[in-house]
Amino acid sequence: MERERSRKGVRWAEEGKVAMRRGKERGMRWDLLPLIALFVLLPLVVRMQLMDNLLKEHPWFPGDGQRGDFFLYWKSRFLQVLAVWMLLVLADRRLIRRKVSGGGKRFLPLAGYGLLAVLSTVFSVDRELSVYGMADQCETIGTLLCYPLAAYYGYCVVEDEKDVKIAVAALAAGGALQCLLGISQILGHSFWETAAGRALIIPEGIDAGQVIFNFAQEEMHSVYMALYNPNYAGVYIVLLLPVFIAFFFLAEKKIWKVFGAVFSALFLWCLIETGSKTGLGIVLLGGLAASFFAGTSLKKRLLCLGAAFCGVILVMTGYDFLTGHKVSRYFTEAFREREAAYLLENIRTEKEYVNIRFGGEELYFRLDDDGNVLLEDGKGERMEKKEPSEEGIYPANGTDDPMRFHAETRNGVPYLVTEYQGIAWYFTDRTEDGGYAYITPYGKADGITEAKSAFPAQWDSLFTYRGYIWGRTIPLLGKSLFWGSGPNTFAVVFPQNDYLTRAKLKEGFFREILTKPHNMYLQAALETGVASLLLLLAFWGRYLIESFRLYRKKEGRDGVGLTGLAIFAGTAGYLLAGITNDSIVAAAPIFWGMAGVGMAVNQLVQPKQTASRQISGIDKRKRRRKE
Repeated sequence: MERERSRKGVRWAEEGKVAMRRGKERGMRWDLLPLIALFVLLPLVVRMQLMDNLLKEHPWFPGDGQRGDFFLYWKSRFLQVLAVWMLLVLADRRLIRRKVSGGGKRFLPLAGYGLLAVLSTVFSVDRELSVYGMADQCETIGTLLCYPLAAYYGYCVVEDEKDVKIAVAALAAGGALQCLLGISQILGHSFWETAAGRALIIPEGIDAGQVIFNFAQEEMHSVYMALYNPNYAGVYIVLLLPVFIAFFFLAEKKIWKVFGAVFSALFLWCLIETGSKTGLGIVLLGGLAASFFAGTSLKKRLLCLGAAFCGVILVMTGYDFLTGHKVSRYFTEAFREREAAYLLENIRTEKEYVNIRFGGEELYFRLDDDGNVLLEDGKGERMEKKEPSEEGIYPANGTDDPMRFHAETRNGVPYLVTEYQGIAWYFTDRTEDGGYAYITPYGKADGITEAKSAFPAQWDSLFTYRGYIWGRTIPLLGKSLFWGSGPNTFAVVFPQNDYLTRAKLKEGFFREILTKPHNMYLQAALETGVASLLLLLAFWGRYLIESFRLYRKKEGRDGVGLTGLAIFAGTAGYLLAGITNDSIVAAAPIFWGMAGVGMAVNQLVQPKQTASRQISGIDKRKRRRKE
């Protein structure tokens, strides 16, 4: 046994010498530069770009010729440049330096995903949108193919512990820069709103004073960093926070420990101010899980868990009290089911009239030759008892909730207008077929339908109206089993003309343009196909299971293993956040790059863990013999 242990020690020493020699041969590790640029520079890319509005022909979308994009277009272009750089490095490693990276089989699901994404683009319902994208919709086929490449590249070029340290330092540098931007937004002096910031991101010829950042005035959504939206800033923080915590524990110098501790605290502050309920919930859940695994015995683990839970409750309660209970109000609003008493039950446009069912009563509206509103019953007879007036029509149940209507003329076109609970519905018979049609807020004729939902109506308002979006998205998946509708095409295939159901929920939601499913998994299933989602789940699942097995025991959490655990925690948090957030080029490339690095770290940790267990077993047997 002793001789076997000695031989293993010699072999590990030789392997260490080979690794050191390999590190010296690589000098400055140029292979890591694309990965460093991905982690540090890509999140910082912000620049206004005017893009053609490819949805302008649809009646539910504003008809502007161009729309400005600040946070996504140039990020996607920068990512594609990095992808070309990565391909050149990989070709050089394989063809010139003859370096063969093992473990390629684990990336076969991603190859299948890429193939299905290309197939979905070929058969896309809007190929131009899938290939070129538009403002706020920049996950084109070119961008999607970069994601698996980033993961594979991170896995290939991270070869030893020094590479891991460089990758983690890049993540920490990128996170620190984003954190500083977030702090400036919390303090009400966002860098993007300063003269220097506007000069950097707004091209010449555009009046910078006319540019308004919508989230600057939000009470619970003031932090968006350089990531387009507070929700995506929250997802980014979920990814990076474990890395800063690991940085604190791994740093040898005091100054770097202070760096890790300070930015961990600042990241938590930024997370709260993003208003991301998902991000905050994941961080709290992760903290409780970490406290449970901190102890050695079950009793100690339960004590640590209880102490952590009490600490979380005290901190959140104190913060809620100091901020005027805005956190508790915000969470209560998000998880409350709404069964609104909305008496406008149905709207149907016909050739001769507009049929409205209000409070259980069928009403028929039309305009006469003089442009006056006529209200009739189902037999075409005038309803004298409900003569049109400024007071409106009151429901039969006697509640004080009237529906008002009047005639209006715009640009020579007569409109029949119905108003209920703050929403005005415009109808006209000046259409191509001569029948009545609903006119959207953007002046375009459209029909009104009731979309099929997978959930009960009471769930529509859950998770800030995500229940409504998910319920109408799931029935669409039947047409996307093998390939999807195409990248960026959610808005085109989603039932946008389900106007009445959305009006029942909230006036602001009625006017919101739904271009994303707010669920990364539904997004992939619909746009690139259910089969592509299964391939992604197979790839992610293997990494998560492998990491859990490595880091659930103490042997896997020493040295570089702690870094692997932090990356595992961050990527797992991102996948959880994907339940209520979309994939977007502002944060997704960081996740994919981290996943690749995490897999490489696992390959470094696994042999050490096995050796540690073997040595531990030898020591235990020796102690038993002595006893």
